[in-house]
Amino acid sequence: MSALDAFWVAPSGALLAALNVKQLNSVAKHYSIDVTLPKGAKKSQLLDCILTCLIDRDVLPDERWPEDSKGASGSDSEPTSDSERTSSSKVGRRLRKRSIKQKTLEWEQEIERKSFDDELAQKRLDKELDHKRLEAAQKDKDRELELERFKHLEQEREIKRTRLQLVAEGKLGKSTSQQSGLASMIKFLPKFNERDPDVFFSLFENIASEQNWGDEDKTVLLQTALIGRAQKAFVALPSSEKKVYQCVKTAVLKCYELVPEVYRQRFRLWKKSDKQTYAEWARDLTSFFQGWLTAEEVYSFEELCDLLILEQLKNTLPDRVATYVNEHHVKTAADGAVLADNYALIHKTTARDFSPHSDSNYRQRSRVEMDTSVHSDSVTHGKPSDFDPRKDCNYCFGKNHWKINCPVLLERKRGKGEEGKFGLCSSSVPAQRQWVVNKV
Repeated sequence: MSALDAFWVAPSGALLAALNVKQLNSVAKHYSIDVTLPKGAKKSQLLDCILTCLIDRDVLPDERWPEDSKGASGSDSEPTSDSERTSSSKVGRRLRKRSIKQKTLEWEQEIERKSFDDELAQKRLDKELDHKRLEAAQKDKDRELELERFKHLEQEREIKRTRLQLVAEGKLGKSTSQQSGLASMIKFLPKFNERDPDVFFSLFENIASEQNWGDEDKTVLLQTALIGRAQKAFVALPSSEKKVYQCVKTAVLKCYELVPEVYRQRFRLWKKSDKQTYAEWARDLTSFFQGWLTAEEVYSFEELCDLLILEQLKNTLPDRVATYVNEHHVKTAADGAVLADNYALIHKTTARDFSPHSDSNYRQRSRVEMDTSVHSDSVTHGKPSDFDPRKDCNYCFGKNHWKINCPVLLERKRGKGEEGKFGLCSSSVPAQRQWVVNKV
């Protein structure tokens, strides 16, 4: 068997080294190896090229040395001459060198990769540290600038306040006051009226809107116009709230008891005077209604619905329960109903106590009833049962009888020996109806 046939049967580096140039070209053609060597290339160069391609294609093992393969392929594959042994030894040395170089190259590449990763991580950390240092420095700089700005604004505010105070006291001439736009506006400010501070704030806000004043300008000008209780309310405010116009306005209105409930009662109970036209009366109602909505912070249709439903709920509650609900400042009827139920459970209130007619209610029911259900052109005299079907007893708070016929009171009087006495008893009713009962 020739060396080429032996190579086809069991490919090895030793058998490949024993082939001649023609046989090596046959091997290259068989494995489709593109040999790009010059015409004068030596056999060793052709052998190296083919050997490298066969190792890359896993045809020949990289760790298999020619001298170690002795006896592995039988007697037919062993080199029989000195030239074959020499060629096999050279191939083995080349394979060892190639393997060592490859492992060395891989090791160096791994070291370089790890070194590059370490350098990249270090650069990333350095960049993050530099970024944090810059952020900290920028924050410190911004903090210093903000502090300087506050100091500057405080100085300007103090100068304006002093100048306005001097102008108000008449210690500065016209030429000096005209240098400041705010100081020149003092003479245009409306006069504060303690009887109707709402009108003052309405006029003041109109002027402020036309002049595009900010909160600071409005508070500076406002304090020059406040008098009496309003001035005391302003002085009692914390320093931070004195600079906020809305806080100052709320405090002033609160000291005059202009809370949402006051606006609501004015809107509901306001009556037209004889000297007032219907247009003026409608304007007053509009003003009270707007004040009520503003005080309740109602700005949408849904909030308006909640407000009116909550008011109607309070109208059906006894006065003590409505007061309890008002103290918690609820915004919806659902929350108010929960509070009313809790109040009833806590105080163990019976159904009789929640009767719409057993107590005065949130909306001054006596006045409403007088206006809506007791208007009459004539006065009726007689027994109360002739015109009032409710018959609520003011003694035991029972139903279907008056105090004069109260069984509890009569039993008590019998025990004291007062039965059969005569006297006079009267009951307070609206001015349109009166009655007198002669016998107790």
